[in-house]
Amino acid sequence: MKAAGCDRGRSGAGSVAKGQALFTAFRDATGMGIRLTGAGPVGRVRPLVSAENPFCELLAGVSSETRRCPGWCEARRELAAGGGPRVSRCGVGLMHLTAPVVRDGMHVATLEGGQVFCRRPVEGDFDCLLGRFPGWREADLSRLRAAYFATPVLAPKQWQAAVTLFEGIGQALSLELLRQVAAGTGSGSGHIERARAFIAAHLAEAITMRQAARHVRLCPSYFCRLFKRENGRTFFSYVARARVERAQRLLRCSSRPITEIGYAAGFQSLWHFNHVFKKYTGLTPTQYRAGRAEAGTASGEPAKARTPNGAGSI
Repeated sequence: MKAAGCDRGRSGAGSVAKGQALFTAFRDATGMGIRLTGAGPVGRVRPLVSAENPFCELLAGVSSETRRCPGWCEARRELAAGGGPRVSRCGVGLMHLTAPVVRDGMHVATLEGGQVFCRRPVEGDFDCLLGRFPGWREADLSRLRAAYFATPVLAPKQWQAAVTLFEGIGQALSLELLRQVAAGTGSGSGHIERARAFIAAHLAEAITMRQAARHVRLCPSYFCRLFKRENGRTFFSYVARARVERAQRLLRCSSRPITEIGYAAGFQSLWHFNHVFKKYTGLTPTQYRAGRAEAGTASGEPAKARTPNGAGSI
């Protein structure tokens, strides 16, 4: 008997579409764009409302050092290593906001906003940047300078209000995803939600895509396409990230040996555990545990984010 779902299923409306008015209101109130990316240091980008600062767009075509927004890239790496919303300042002085969107306790996407100043720049600031990035001199400096000084500037109270709104939007997206799971109205007619639950329940085992497809009664080829469409990554990549995140929690919250943690997270050997963990976090399990201990976060609490004055968190 042919498995159900080999014909294209109909996706439900996503939480992003439902929240469009919220994203627009955030842009109108703060002058900041906002966008959603796949989890990880480099992820698929989905602009929600005019996400890129014109100055940053110009930089992307000028210098290899600024082709990808350094502020967002660094914050994504920090989120991949575990933790909550982040405030950061990039090399050109712009403030950035990032927050994880969480489903079933797993970081599935990253909300990004910012690319604004928290103080009004002066000519000396721009001249200093020209010295740091010589490649800029080959660009149209008049356009670059105009875009730089046209970047929105938020007063301290405005910035703190923007941070609060941004954190609320990230929480709202996570709650909407949870609501969809509870109601069985998530995209993919519930098949992918059931597949995620199957993965979570069998993560410590050597699960395969065929097993997951059989569990949700879909033919493997259709399940493969549907899973990637709904999650933004392949089945194998999703399972690897889920195992890394389980390992991160165990490294933060227990003193179990690293080899034991690797097997508990579903890795079949210490070499495989080290290889995959470093691919997703940039650190080996030993380095990750040591770094958390040095930061005073061995209890599992995320490290505090830096605010414009250098301390505090969102």
